[in-house]
Amino acid sequence: MSYSIQSLLGTLPLNEIARRADIINRQFLIGHNNITVAKEGGGTTITFTANAATTTITFGVNYLSASSVLSLTPTTANAAAAMNTWYESSRSVANGTITLTHANNVQIDRIFRYTLNG
Repeated sequence: MSYSIQSLLGTLPLNEIARRADIINRQFLIGHNNITVAKEGGGTTITFTANAATTTITFGVNYLSASSVLSLTPTTANAAAAMNTWYESSRSVANGTITLTHANNVQIDRIFRYTLNG
């Protein structure tokens, strides 16, 4: 089954057609970014920086939004022990980075699997 532009949009004014096309395009891009991030970030790990109180994750431009949710899953015993010691201290959507603040210690195996949704 095929549809013509005319049959889908009828006699809408040109500015309304442009507005609707812009909304559809933005929804497509948001959906595409969500799928891409989930696919690429789904099996990714991060290790909290040893002897430092912060760790920065770089996702890249267009992967991070203000409403993105970062989820961490510990993969080691030391990572599990560190679960309650971290928080997101800053986020730069323009640069695609999130900085986590966490306990500062010498452990080099605080390894987490992470996902970014949204």
